[in-house]
Amino acid sequence: MRDVEEGSRSRFFAYPCKQDAFLDPEAYWVPEFLIAQFRRSKGLVMRLALLALCGLLVSAQLLPAQQPAPKHRKVLSPEQQAYQQQMKQYAAERARLQAQGKLAYEAEMARGNAGDKAGECKNANSQSDWNMCLGRDARLTEANYTAFTASVRGMLAQKVPVGPGEDPNFVGLTGKPLSSEELVKQFDTLESLWKEYFDRVESTAFDQFRGGSLAPSFGLQCRRGVMRSHLRELHLLYGDLWL
Repeated sequence: MRDVEEGSRSRFFAYPCKQDAFLDPEAYWVPEFLIAQFRRSKGLVMRLALLALCGLLVSAQLLPAQQPAPKHRKVLSPEQQAYQQQMKQYAAERARLQAQGKLAYEAEMARGNAGDKAGECKNANSQSDWNMCLGRDARLTEANYTAFTASVRGMLAQKVPVGPGEDPNFVGLTGKPLSSEELVKQFDTLESLWKEYFDRVESTAFDQFRGGSLAPSFGLQCRRGVMRSHLRELHLLYGDLWL
């Protein structure tokens, strides 16, 4: 068996007039035993049969490689294209808000754990130092609370795009889902009620030591502790926004 060069393929087509040209070992890859058998054969029928068999072998080498069927890309309608763009923008904004809320929540929880282990305001040398230290710490907690609640409210305010063919008035087994406006209003009401409680807690804590130097620091400790606890409550209540 021998390999052949591409340029010799045209010689195959001369075999009907000149059989030796077809059986030239340099023309195409043809088993040598077939060439030998052809040259030994004297009967016309046998030689024609061998020629036909060799022709099939060479023809198989000339067939082009089968190309895979082209894949047809689905063409989106203008409505589908618009929906796709809206979903892309929705997902990008959701990811930004999720990252903001996650950063604030985890930072505050880490601060709380670190304070529990190492103690608070270890460098305070007086009650005044203690009050100033607790004041700075309470402001950090308030900043994380503000960032976290802003991310929650922002995600609730997002309007989920309605795709072509979807029913915007869908009603499930437990009723119709709230709109983004209704979800935001519910959140604002919840936070308004909590802030009334929060203000009362701080003043009540202060009153426990009213008249003494400990009153301000205890009020700040309770302010920070209650706010941090509320962060955990909100994370539990709206945790599905991070799924």
